[in-house]
Amino acid sequence: MGGPITQATTWGVPQAVDAPIGPDAFAERAHESLDAILSSHGGASRPSYAVAGTVWRDTDTGQLYLYDGTTDAEIAVNAGAPASATTPGAAGQIAWDANYLYICTAASTWKRAALSSW
Repeated sequence: MGGPITQATTWGVPQAVDAPIGPDAFAERAHESLDAILSSHGGASRPSYAVAGTVWRDTDTGQLYLYDGTTDAEIAVNAGAPASATTPGAAGQIAWDANYLYICTAASTWKRAALSSW
């Protein structure tokens, strides 16, 4: 198989309006689209082809985002418990460990709730 997957710069396969298009160009465009899917639309920033509903992964931080057509909303992914109540974070982030659930309620402001069996 080929080398490492890179973030695709296109989406979809050529449409009739793009005609005429040869088999090689069609195959390359399809390959890039499949790479985008298999890489979870990963990259250091939102893919340029993203449309409302695209879920993408920031490869620098591991954070998942849902693009709504205007902005990126973080999807809760546990990046590890914050070291303190003032660890850098953005409102809405959620983290957990074996003992606590942590919620960032404002910029760099974390609160936690103890976990217990029931």
